[in-house]
Amino acid sequence: MTTGTLTISTVLFGGAETLARTIPTWIQSLNGTEIACRFIDNSPSDDVENLIRSMDWGSVSFSLERHPGNPGFASSANSAVGGADTPWVFLLNPDVYLTPAKLRELIGYVEASDAAGDNSPIAVSLLTDGSHTCGISMDRLGYFSDRPVASGRPCLGPSGGAAVFHRSTFVKFGGFDADLFAWGEDAGLAVRMYASGIRTNLLPLELEHEGGHSVGSLSGQRFKASLLSRNRLWVIKRDFSRAFGATIGIAQLAMILANGIRKITLGTGKEHFQGVARGLLQSSQPTRLSSRMTLGQFTSYHRSGRVL
Repeated sequence: MTTGTLTISTVLFGGAETLARTIPTWIQSLNGTEIACRFIDNSPSDDVENLIRSMDWGSVSFSLERHPGNPGFASSANSAVGGADTPWVFLLNPDVYLTPAKLRELIGYVEASDAAGDNSPIAVSLLTDGSHTCGISMDRLGYFSDRPVASGRPCLGPSGGAAVFHRSTFVKFGGFDADLFAWGEDAGLAVRMYASGIRTNLLPLELEHEGGHSVGSLSGQRFKASLLSRNRLWVIKRDFSRAFGATIGIAQLAMILANGIRKITLGTGKEHFQGVARGLLQSSQPTRLSSRMTLGQFTSYHRSGRVL
């Protein structure tokens, strides 16, 4: 595989200690290939950039863009994928470990897809604290979450933490909604693609994932709680049909509110409920041409799908 086929792209925000462990495994795995790395660094200081540039990359090519103002994961991932110069992009969280064998398996899968003219997105599985997940799923209330492989629930779309996109498909559907900032932006894209007939292929690589390196502090967890509760409601408002959203919205809102009680015990309840208020009261209707999910499509989703 050459640089004309695949790029590995990632969004950085702090976590230098983690990156010092994970990125060398990327370099080792990429050695002997012509696949390049593309970094979008949103870190407030230049510590992460200095770390990346100080590593021994050998013959492996990489580029790094700094955005210390932090436009958010969604916007930066759009740049990481849409701005790549290859037709396929592997969007990967920086706290994930690669191995040469697993990268070869990924390369073979992408090459086979490319040769077959299959531009479907690919969900790559992650192993996080013993939990094996692949892509995103929605329960019968429309509540999205990482999809446990053992559950057998159909895959709605790839998780932003480990996703291979054909760049043309990603751009066609508008990429991630930049105003979501982070958390849930991949679910919104997955809903839009699924509603338009795009199905996601599954690749069970079980890449080791540390998880949570960018939200380890309580302030980070509070920020996540606020955005995630808001974004769940925004996905309903903008990516579900009006009839479907009205049908399922009340039940899901009740579930989100109930989840807020647990958040109180974790010290993130206030931010969770503030996010709910913003999700309900703030307008969220971006202009787009892609389809919204209907109740019929949601019912069909739970009756079928691709499982590992």
